[in-house]
Amino acid sequence: MGAPSTDSVWRKVRGLRHRPPGAASTTERRAVFGAALEQAEQLFSAAKGVGYASRPLLLFYALSQAGRAVAAASRRATNDAWQLESHGIKADLANIRNLASISVQDKGRGSFTQLAPLVGSGSLAGGVPLGKIWASIPELSSVPLTSAGMPSFPALSYVHHQTASDVPDQEMRYIIYGWLVGLPARLLRKESEEKFATFLSNYPTLAGAQEAGTVLNRTVRRSDGLSFQLSRKWVAQGKESAEELQNRLTVAYLGDDVRYAFPAFDGGKLPLHPFLAWWAVLYTLSMIARYEPSEWVKVLDIDANPDAAAVEHALDRALDVVPELIYYVIRAA
Repeated sequence: MGAPSTDSVWRKVRGLRHRPPGAASTTERRAVFGAALEQAEQLFSAAKGVGYASRPLLLFYALSQAGRAVAAASRRATNDAWQLESHGIKADLANIRNLASISVQDKGRGSFTQLAPLVGSGSLAGGVPLGKIWASIPELSSVPLTSAGMPSFPALSYVHHQTASDVPDQEMRYIIYGWLVGLPARLLRKESEEKFATFLSNYPTLAGAQEAGTVLNRTVRRSDGLSFQLSRKWVAQGKESAEELQNRLTVAYLGDDVRYAFPAFDGGKLPLHPFLAWWAVLYTLSMIARYEPSEWVKVLDIDANPDAAAVEHALDRALDVVPELIYYVIRAA
């Protein structure tokens, strides 16, 4: 089955409004929840009808309004914390011609910063290059921005595979439960264990995974990636199941059937949620389009700019992916 159509996703979002989830059932929050989602849907619909020159403006403000609905529904938002104010994020546009290097940072207050704890996300306390944030989004990592020499930390997708596997040492017998796919080839084949461990330290859900009966191994085979393993003794003692293991190491994305390990940035203890990663990307592109329109035209020049195709891809995929993400984030609120 293919991905759901945008219309069907918005139908699901609209279906939440007659009985708002979470804390959006109260009078004031309910009013904001419904109005913000109506505006978000209309802005996304308008974004479909315009070209790339104007689309990021509509997409970002659509997502911003959806963020207000997320906050209104969130049970974690106590007192007035559900009332969002300002964008809460800034982008240094001094070097627009090198998109990947544009520094994006939360402002310590405002919508982006307020939403982070509500969706269980890390933030961008220090300036983080746009190219790194871009690469952490599952739908964008395959079409990265030009970023020579910049390390990236892609979302690692979980592939379920349950089988028995033995090695000669009887104390090291494992049951393999699955793989995390998406590691750069150099890490699988060339880098030292120390560099490999350093790379994994950027993924909070994988930190400490070598403990609690878990082993993570680089797996060079048809499904190159990082294998999940539990010792048979650990399983026999009933300390953790395959499902508990995957829930500990990965995060559900667009429903429970798809899971990823997402990176954190700037030394954060929580991964950056893709809802906020999209927020950072669309905010940055919208600021260029709004305040530097002549430079934005150059960004979109498919004949001259190596990043133009990637930008088009992001602005197209946002129309389909972000509404679905909004739906699941609200459901989890």
